[in-house]
Amino acid sequence: MIRDGDCDFVLAGGADTPILPELIHGFANMNATIKVNPKDRAYENPAKASRPFSVDRKGFVLSEGAGVVVLAADEAIKAYGLKPRAEVLGIGGHQTLITIPVQTCRPSSALSGKLLMMQD
Repeated sequence: MIRDGDCDFVLAGGADTPILPELIHGFANMNATIKVNPKDRAYENPAKASRPFSVDRKGFVLSEGAGVVVLAADEAIKAYGLKPRAEVLGIGGHQTLITIPVQTCRPSSALSGKLLMMQD
């Protein structure tokens, strides 16, 4: 939209809320989620539960997340005296999840989004 000259600013964002019973039970059955025992550091302080790169990690914590970025045309940045934080050099994407129980994540389809971005 910006590249085509349709607008000067765009808000782009997304959210993920994987807190569904099917996902919680699925990860728990795989022993992927954290199990806190009285001797664990997370028992007294839950903020210490998620330590993905620690040698004594026990699993991960399911959570929700969201984010928004403001994209702007170069001319608008200069006109308003803004300071850019990053530059988008290309875009691309590919949807590999059809529904929660059926995943079709093949290396070829996962790679296609990255190839589209590099070609852009």
